[in-house]
Amino acid sequence: MAKIIPHRPKYRDRSLPIYYVMHGEFFLRSRPTSIRDPRSPAQLLQRLRMRVASHFLAGFRPVVELGFAPRILENYRRVGGYQQALGHLLTNGLITSADSVALVPEKVLLSEGRESPLGTVRVAVVGRQMEIGWTGALPVRNEMMLIGIWNRTEGKARCELVPCSTGEKGLTINLPKGWNRAYLDVWVAPWRPGEKGRYNSTYAAVSPVKKPVGVVKEACPDLAESKGQAEDAGACVSGADSTVRMPDSKGVASTQKYHNPHIPPVPSLRLADVGGARGPVTRYITKPVRYRRLRADFFSGRRE
Repeated sequence: MAKIIPHRPKYRDRSLPIYYVMHGEFFLRSRPTSIRDPRSPAQLLQRLRMRVASHFLAGFRPVVELGFAPRILENYRRVGGYQQALGHLLTNGLITSADSVALVPEKVLLSEGRESPLGTVRVAVVGRQMEIGWTGALPVRNEMMLIGIWNRTEGKARCELVPCSTGEKGLTINLPKGWNRAYLDVWVAPWRPGEKGRYNSTYAAVSPVKKPVGVVKEACPDLAESKGQAEDAGACVSGADSTVRMPDSKGVASTQKYHNPHIPPVPSLRLADVGGARGPVTRYITKPVRYRRLRADFFSGRRE
């Protein structure tokens, strides 16, 4: 009798055979002696999608590993939360054109589960702090909030795991230096242990807004007098985010006055940026070890 135990695949010696499942049966085969890479346009575009998605999601690993539940596939392979999040991003969070791939922040999920109970999420930046509030109620026995922040200006990600219990309506987190003057994409989701403790993340955005000297002097007169002029509103109230920043029904924040029309682009890549289309490549593997193709039968009962 053979017992199949779910496990996490590890890198193996190249001299060992490859085992796999096909049509419910286990097979063993030798490793290939050469691998041909045709580099077709479809292949290059798919690799570009993977590159954009993996580079973006790598900075949010602490959040997505909690926000996405691992799964056991039919071949007994365990797929972790990060791989689940990567698959969701590749399926729903990218826009693909003929020669480029771009991210869609509104469709990105850093946590997946039940419908979010947060309702409308408001995000404001005041000085070096970010204030996050919501109109809904946190779930019972909630332990923390999963927060992911993407700095479009610098192309950096930041994760925050903030303890937050039921009944609270907001929280405040500190931002790194200079982040109050950048366009920020924010994802928020409640979390608690258990299969039913994961919820869909909610998206909002905060953009820096330049204001004339008189407006900043009225809001922060000491700062305006000490510098003589206000280069940007982030020095005092981080634009209008602390007063008029309000996400709409789709979760995209908007401003009413003194809006800066320049918004940094979302993460994207073109084929020309990574070398474009090149010819096919054949890679040869040295010292191959040949095995006969064998069929392995596993019996769960008694042999007659």
